[in-house]
Amino acid sequence: DGVEHDLSGQVELGLS
Repeated sequence: DGVEHDLSGQVELGLS
């Protein structure tokens, strides 16, 4: 888990 979709539609790794 840790995969979130940005509002722009981009996929970024959940580093938070």
